[in-house]
Amino acid sequence: SYGIAILSSSKANKTAGFKTLLKLISSDDNEYYMIGDSKTDIIQHPSIIHLAVNNCDESLRKKANFISSSKFTKGMMECIEYALTI
Repeated sequence: SYGIAILSSSKANKTAGFKTLLKLISSDDNEYYMIGDSKTDIIQHPSIIHLAVNNCDESLRKKANFISSSKFTKGMMECIEYALTI
């Protein structure tokens, strides 16, 4: 079995989480995959590969390295499958 906890804070976002991750990993040799559906999922960093679900907004559509053929959760699964093949 497994569990999931979702916590939300007005100060939490993907950019802040990514910056914290970089501090913990302290390596410039990695690639990071960001899956999203809007401009708030765009992180300006050379190691980020942006993946988008099909229902994404236009700003992410222009930035994404890959766009799934499906929306929402199914689209996210396609993005993960894509990331695992590169």
